[in-house]
Order: sequence, then C-alpha cells, then structure tokens
Amino acid sequence: MVAFFSVGVVVLRSEPDIAWTAAIMAGWVLGVAMQIVAGTIARTRV
Repeated sequence: MVAFFSVGVVVLRSEPDIAWTAAIMAGWVLGVAMQIVAGTIARTRV
C-alpha cells in the first residue's frame, strides 16, 4: 500500500506534508522489518 502511495507522489509530482512523509517512511521501515523477520524465520526452520 505504501509503495502505491509513494509511486503516486512521484507520478503526480506532489509535495505531501511532513506527516505524510513520516507515515510513508514508517510504512517502508515496517515492510522492510517484516521481510527481514520472515526471512529469518524461513532460514531457521529445518
């Protein structure tokens, strides 16, 4: 969801408020953290 919003901001060349920018950043960080945790869980399963 965050990726679609990020692409929309780039395509529409808009400048969102700092709060929206922080929310987008938090979404990306959360997504990256979930990917790292999922990879770690997958590697530890035998």
